[in-house]
Amino acid sequence: MYINAPTLSQLAACEAFSCDEELQANLKMYTANREVVLSSLQELGLGACVSPADGAFYVYLDLSSQNVTDAPALCKRCTSHHTSTKPFDAHLLPRTPSTTVSFMIIYF
Repeated sequence: MYINAPTLSQLAACEAFSCDEELQANLKMYTANREVVLSSLQELGLGACVSPADGAFYVYLDLSSQNVTDAPALCKRCTSHHTSTKPFDAHLLPRTPSTTVSFMIIYF
């Protein structure tokens, strides 16, 4: 147990937040990538399946309305198209039906 972070760690943390120009450039890149993903999903008719993507580098899709029953198999198929995906156990979340098939698209 410790009472506070060591001085060196605190100074390093302060320095990490001093590169605002680089951080803003990264934020702009993530925002642009997110817009590409969201607009592509909209074009595919999957816009209603997407949960809000507010600043993250991934989006969650509920594809149960699309008759998708095997998220791991879909993710494996997406990998062959150079798309990073991961099955997501949405039924672990409160108020989510156990029949929900979800996965997330990861973008950088």
